[in-house]
Amino acid sequence: MGEHAKPKPRKTTPWENFLNARILVDSMNDGLGVIDSEKIFVYVNSRFGQILGYSVGEMVGRKLTSFLNTENKIIVEENIHRRRMGEPSQYELEWTSKDGSLVPTIVSGTPILDKDGRHAGSFAIVTDISQRKKAERALEDNERFLSGVFASIQDGISILDTDMAIVRVNHTMEKWYSHAMPLVGQKCYVAYHSRDLPCDVCPTIKTLNTGQPAHELVPLTGAGRVVNGWLDLFSFPMFDSQTGRMTGVIEYVRDVTSQKAAEESLRENEARMRGILSSLHETMVVVFDRAGSVVSSWSPTQLDERYGINTKDQLTLDAMLSPVEVEIKKRQIEHVFTTGLAIRDRYNTQMPGGGFWHDVTLSPMWDAAGRVSAVVGFIRDITDLMRAEWQLRNVRDRSLLYLDIMGHDLRNQLQVILASTTLLQERTSDPVATELLEQAVAAAEKCAKIISKVKATEDIFSTPIQTRSLTLALRRCIEALRSIYPEVQVEESYLAEDAAVPADDFLEHLLWNVVENAFEHNPKDRKTLWVTLREQDEGYEVSIADNGHGIPDKVKSSLFDMSRRYGGVGLHQSKQIVEKYGGLIHVIDRVPGEPGQGAEFRIWLPRAHGTAFDWRE
Repeated sequence: MGEHAKPKPRKTTPWENFLNARILVDSMNDGLGVIDSEKIFVYVNSRFGQILGYSVGEMVGRKLTSFLNTENKIIVEENIHRRRMGEPSQYELEWTSKDGSLVPTIVSGTPILDKDGRHAGSFAIVTDISQRKKAERALEDNERFLSGVFASIQDGISILDTDMAIVRVNHTMEKWYSHAMPLVGQKCYVAYHSRDLPCDVCPTIKTLNTGQPAHELVPLTGAGRVVNGWLDLFSFPMFDSQTGRMTGVIEYVRDVTSQKAAEESLRENEARMRGILSSLHETMVVVFDRAGSVVSSWSPTQLDERYGINTKDQLTLDAMLSPVEVEIKKRQIEHVFTTGLAIRDRYNTQMPGGGFWHDVTLSPMWDAAGRVSAVVGFIRDITDLMRAEWQLRNVRDRSLLYLDIMGHDLRNQLQVILASTTLLQERTSDPVATELLEQAVAAAEKCAKIISKVKATEDIFSTPIQTRSLTLALRRCIEALRSIYPEVQVEESYLAEDAAVPADDFLEHLLWNVVENAFEHNPKDRKTLWVTLREQDEGYEVSIADNGHGIPDKVKSSLFDMSRRYGGVGLHQSKQIVEKYGGLIHVIDRVPGEPGQGAEFRIWLPRAHGTAFDWRE
C-alpha cells in the first residue's frame, strides 16, 4: 500500500491538561495547590510556598495534613469529604508555616474528577488573610479597650443621635436612671427627665444647633420626677471623619450634688463668719505670709477710732511694735509655718491713740495639700482686761493686808481685852459689873472665832482641786458634831456610797459651816438635824435640815449675797467653796410652805471621774 499510516493522537490526562496552565497559575497573587486522591500535593505555585515559607520543592510530594495542626486537620477532612461528593467549598483554615507560626487563609476548594466522573483529587485557591486578621484583631482590641474605658468612667456618658435618641450609655448612667431602663432607644428627655418634650434648658440642643460644645447645670431626676441631686452636663458634637457631617452628641455628666451642697454650706459659713467677725468688737483678724507681711486684715470700726489709725491701710508689724518686738513676732510666724503649731502671746502696742495691751494667737492656715499656706493672727484688745486685773490684784493685795492685820494685830488686841476682862471678873463682886464683863468676854470670844474662821480660808483659791470622798467628809463632820455637841440629835441617811467629787482640803470646812449654822441658830432645847446624802443629776446632793424657827422667804433669796450680809461668815464661805467646786447651794423650807418648821440646806456637787483619794485615811 506504500503509505504510512497516520499516527493516532495521544489523549492527555487530567494532570497534563492542568499542568499546561502552569504559566498562568504561577503568576497568581493567591496560592494554588493541587492534591491527589491521597491528599498529597502534586503541585503548588510559588505564591503558596511564599505564604507558608517553603519552597515549591519542599511542599510537593508531602501530605496536605503535614502542614496543619490537629484542629485544622479536622476542618480539612470535613471539606475534602464534601469534595469527594463532588461539592466545592470555601472555608477559613490556619496553616502551620515553616517557622511554626499559624497563617490564616481562606481556602476555595474544587474537586478534580477523572473521565469517569470519579474523584481524582482537588485543587484550591489559598488567599492569605494575615493582614486582614491582624486588622480585625486590632479593631477588636481597640473596641475592647474603648468599651473598658467607657465602662470604667465613674461619671456618666450618654451617646445620642441627631434626633436625641439614646444610642449607648455607660454603667453609671444605668445606675442613676435604673428606674427608666432600658435607656437605649428612648429620647433623652423621656428617659432622663420623664418629659414629653425637650428640656427648656438643654446643652445638647445647643450643640446640635451650633456644632459647638455646651454646658449646663441640670437636675438629677429620679422616679416621679423627684430631684435627687444636681449634674454638670457637658455636650460635645460627633462628626463623620469622611463627610464632616454631625452624626450625634456625646453627653458627659458629672454628679455635683455634694459640691453644690458644699458651695451652699460655704456661702452659709461665709455669712456666719461675717456675722461672727462683726461681733468681735475688740478683735482684729490679720493674715500673715511667711515674711511677716500682712496679706489681708479685718478689724471693727471702733478699734480704728480708738487706735487713731486706719487698720486696713496702716496695719503692719512695724506700725504696731518696736524693732525688737517685730523680729520676735516674725520668728513666731516662721515657727508656726515650720511646725504647724499655734502660738499665744501678750504684748503692749504703742499707737497714736496711746498704749494698748493685746492678746495674740497665731494659728496655721492649711491648704488642700496639708501645707501651711498662711498664718492667721487673732489680735484681741485686752487693755480694759489688764486694767481690771490690775485693779483686782490691788483689791486682793489690800484684802490680804486687812486679813493679815485682822489675824495678827486685832487678834492680839482681843487677847489683851479677854485677859483684862477675865481679871476684872475675878476682882469684882458687883453682879451688874460681872454680867457686863461676861457679855464683853462673850463678844470678844465671838470676834476671835470670826477672825479664826476667816483666817482658815485664806488659801481657798490657791489650793488645788483633787478627787475627794464626799461620804467620808460628811461622816467626819457628823462625828465631830456628836463629840462637841452631844445634846444635838442627828439622823443620818447615806443613799450614795463612795461619792467621789472634785474638791480640796476645804470640803470639811464647807460641810461644817452649814451643819454649825443649823444648830447654832436653833433656839429650841431639843435640837434635831436630818442629814441625807443622795445621787442627783450627774452628781451628789447633801441635805442638812433642822427643826429650828426656819428662814423667812424674803431672806432666803439673799442669804448668800455678800453685799446684803443676811448670812454669817460661814455661809458666805460655803458659797465660795461650792462655786470653786462647780456646785450649787441653796436653802428651802424643811416642810414645804411652812418656814417656821425649820430650814433645809442643799449642797450639790458634780461627780468626779476617778477614784476618790483622801490623805486623812
